[in-house]
Amino acid sequence: MKKIILLLSIVSLVTFSSEYFEDMFKMIDKNNSNLKTSINIFNPSDEGIREEYKKLGLDNNLDYDIFKTAVDGFKKVKKKKRNVLTIVDFSKSSSKKRFFVIDFDQNKVVYSSLVAHGKNSGGDYATEFSNSIDSNMSSLGFYLTGYTYEGSNGYSLKLYGLEHDINDNAEARSIVIHGAEYATSNFLNSNGHLGRSLGCPALPLEDSSKIIDELKGGSVVFIYGKNGEYNEKSTFLSKKA
Repeated sequence: MKKIILLLSIVSLVTFSSEYFEDMFKMIDKNNSNLKTSINIFNPSDEGIREEYKKLGLDNNLDYDIFKTAVDGFKKVKKKKRNVLTIVDFSKSSSKKRFFVIDFDQNKVVYSSLVAHGKNSGGDYATEFSNSIDSNMSSLGFYLTGYTYEGSNGYSLKLYGLEHDINDNAEARSIVIHGAEYATSNFLNSNGHLGRSLGCPALPLEDSSKIIDELKGGSVVFIYGKNGEYNEKSTFLSKKA
């Protein structure tokens, strides 16, 4: 009897996931019908990834191992519609640029930016992460971008967490990319660090709209932090995935 219940639970979860993502992509297509979608697939060897890293000039800004982890996961996201990868490196101080938007079609880093993390994830550094509602923490892992809208934080971009029990509560938590005054260089210069969000990756207000427009419509976002639990749980990091 217990085996039957467990089997039904698994089937229910798979059905929910399938319907969830089907509806999600219908919504993305509906709200981004005029976007140009990429026909190129970025799928290099390990040597190719290192060469790409050098070409992008990331040597002094983003650790190679983080870049490789992001690209390896990027290749596994089958539903992506854009050849654009954003890497958020929350192992760095909030005083440093740690939000990197890479367009593989153009073969360049199109934006590098400051970004704020969740207020309960830490002060200057993000050290704690959660998928729980009302945690006010950042969540790690891989996401797909959705559509844009005007919300309480102005022009914002929906994020859909792709990892079960890691970031799949993103929509329920209203985790989106938006602009904020507390994520600006002026705030940083006055306070020595950025302010913090309720869990969203918040960008400098003056840059947020153009960055959001670059990301919308099915690009991939990878949020990295020093967290052994994530490394163990993520199927995107598993060689079997």
